[in-house]
Amino acid sequence: MLLKPTVELYLGRSGMGKTHLALSRIGPAPVIIFDATGQPALARNAIIATDQQQLLAALDKRARRICWRGFETMGDDAFDWGNRCALGYGGYAVFWDEVDVMMEARRTVPPGAYRIINMGRHRDVTVYATARRPSAMPRHLTAAATAVYSYAVISDPDVVYLRQFFGRDHASALPTLPKGEALVWTEAGVSRKIIFKP
Repeated sequence: MLLKPTVELYLGRSGMGKTHLALSRIGPAPVIIFDATGQPALARNAIIATDQQQLLAALDKRARRICWRGFETMGDDAFDWGNRCALGYGGYAVFWDEVDVMMEARRTVPPGAYRIINMGRHRDVTVYATARRPSAMPRHLTAAATAVYSYAVISDPDVVYLRQFFGRDHASALPTLPKGEALVWTEAGVSRKIIFKP
């Protein structure tokens, strides 16, 4: 049996509902939330880990929801280290909130994340990521996407970049999508959906 990867991307301006949609798609599955921005909502009902020992202790307990904030103590290395832990333990969804910010200076995918994108399915590790600037995400991540949900984006480079998923006609609608609506790309094609009513 072939194991199907899951790499879902949630894109759009701030305040559009990306994080909420991603977390609702993850559902009750065990998750490690990579929270570089310290959002209170991401820590709700989660064990908060701010250093390596706290993350390992939460993983040893097989905690269902872990909010990884090692960025405060480890800086940029926290992203790679947290991903290596997720892959080592297996059985977790990883949620990279604002992945464009976490990887902004790199433009390449760190080794731990690279392994999750390419081999995570063999360890039952799935990827969910949000970004405000799709064109700033590493290409390896977007190339591996199995689904892309895009709310409104207004930056020309982002709209142009998203044409690869949605096509020219659909992508031209991105700057004017009403709040609550998204373009959705999967291997089956492109659709426009009302995700929520504002």
